[in-house]
This record gives sequence, C-alpha cells and structure tokens, in this order.
Amino acid sequence: MEKDISIVVDNSKLNVRTGVIFKHDNKALIEISKVGSNSTIPGGRVKFNEKSEDTAIREIREELEMNLEKSRLKHKTTLENFFQVDGLKFHEIYFIYEYQLNEEELKKVDTIKDNADNKDTYFQFIDFDKLNTVNLLPENLADIIRK
Repeated sequence: MEKDISIVVDNSKLNVRTGVIFKHDNKALIEISKVGSNSTIPGGRVKFNEKSEDTAIREIREELEMNLEKSRLKHKTTLENFFQVDGLKFHEIYFIYEYQLNEEELKKVDTIKDNADNKDTYFQFIDFDKLNTVNLLPENLADIIRK
C-alpha cells in the first residue's frame, strides 16, 4: 500500500491533500473536530502514485461510507496553504473538488453524523452565513465554498 504524501524536511512538512465540497440549500457539509477548534471539508491526504480525484473518492468512501461517481466530481481549485503547528512549519497543496449530491445521496449524507474513519470528528451541514463560526481552515475555504 502506498504511503501518504507527507514529507518532513528540517523543520518543515509538505502535505498533499484533497477535500470535497458538498452543498445543499445554501449549506455545506463540514467535518468538525471534537478535540480541537478547527473544521474543514471531508477529505484527506493523497498517497504516492494516486491521483487527487481518486484520493477524494477514496477518502469519502472511508469517511462517509459513500461511493462517489467520478464523472460528477469537479475540480474547483487548488490552494497552497502555509501554517505552523507546535513549531513545525507546514506547506500544504490542497486540491478542492465539488460534488453535486442527488436526492438519494443527500438522504444518506443527512443521516451520517460520525466520521467512519476518524472518531475525533463529525459531520454537519452548516449554513453559508455561519461558516465563520466553525473555524473553517484553510482560512479562505469559506469563500471558496460560497462561490
């Protein structure tokens, strides 16, 4: 099995990630941390030799136990994100996709609360006007979701 693209060099770490925006009725599905104050969109790290869109599909299958149709997954933007945690500097390349849920998928997502892959997070649809109340990261992610 391939490893995540997460490379440490001196006091810095390079991560390559994907995230998927799910919207419905001026709300977005947000992954909220139970142990910290940060939130993001569902997704995760890209593995070596894995396309970012395949990562998005795999991560949603792991976290939401849902199979996305590749043809409906649309690349929205790619961000370059810089931040620091406990003295370690991070340089992150973040591929952001959008997926339009059909009615059946929406019903399934509406019933999902806990992350099947990470017990420290849960999912909730958050109104676009309240995205700033959940400490959404990266910082400009709320603006990208609203567009």
